[in-house]
Amino acid sequence: MRATGTARDERERLDREALDLLARLLQTDTTNPPGNETQAALVLRDYFAGYGLAAELVGDLPDRQNLIVRLPGSRPGPRLGLLGHLDVVPAEASEWSVPPFSGVQRDGYLWGRGATDMKNQVAAQAVAVARLARAAVAELSASDPESAQLIEPLLGVTFSPTILQASDAVNVIPSHASVEVDCRILPGQSGDDVRREVDAALAGIDGWEFAWTDLTSGNESPAPTPLSAAIESVMAELVPGAEVVPLHLCGFTDSRWFREAFPRIVAYGFCPYVTEDTATMGGREHARDERIAVADVSFQARFFQRLVAEVLA
Repeated sequence: MRATGTARDERERLDREALDLLARLLQTDTTNPPGNETQAALVLRDYFAGYGLAAELVGDLPDRQNLIVRLPGSRPGPRLGLLGHLDVVPAEASEWSVPPFSGVQRDGYLWGRGATDMKNQVAAQAVAVARLARAAVAELSASDPESAQLIEPLLGVTFSPTILQASDAVNVIPSHASVEVDCRILPGQSGDDVRREVDAALAGIDGWEFAWTDLTSGNESPAPTPLSAAIESVMAELVPGAEVVPLHLCGFTDSRWFREAFPRIVAYGFCPYVTEDTATMGGREHARDERIAVADVSFQARFFQRLVAEVLA
């Protein structure tokens, strides 16, 4: 059966994503000896970060680290492990028709040492896991759209077109147009991740240019810490049964600068609401009719009073 419409578009996106990831792995020389698999593991770690998946580097040798990614389930059942290796056997460049670590696509093939043993399988497994994480959000969106709306920005790069410009007159056909996009990236992501998303979205469209007007990367503080434990303790006291869950804030706070200037500092953007939740408030910040429930003002004052006492006691 031939795929059409949305199914075909989704398949094409899957194909491009898998090919792009495999090409980047092939372009990473992990010839064994000596291996140097860590550099390929970092490529995968950056890829998973784009989906909001934390990847852990483990191993005794700094240059030969293993990468572990876990996708937890929501109910009891069997567990499945996807295993692969990132090192490749040596390649004699003079014997190849293309550079063995070029990762070039030509004549219907993707060329490079490791293309069949077994960076291809590693790339395929990685894309599958990442897309399962995205599918979980889609499933949640169908059953609980408000929660899905909160989780979606935590899985990768987000784009919000906010300024469109073309002709200044209604009767003049413009020679060009521009769009300025408010883009938010997760800690660990970079401008290169954004550019790859844009390239993929505009694949097949000619005549466009890309430029940054400002680029500020995000950072994060770890959890758990003594501060997060104090927050949990105070919340449990004020709201019995409350569960504190660490999340990434999609907006910007000055905590980012404090973390950069003082690497050992722990800075959280935590201010609890109990009268209205985030979904009900609907992003009132920076919007018209910005407002807060009176009861939440009182609660927040009590919370911070207790938190200071808890931390400094």
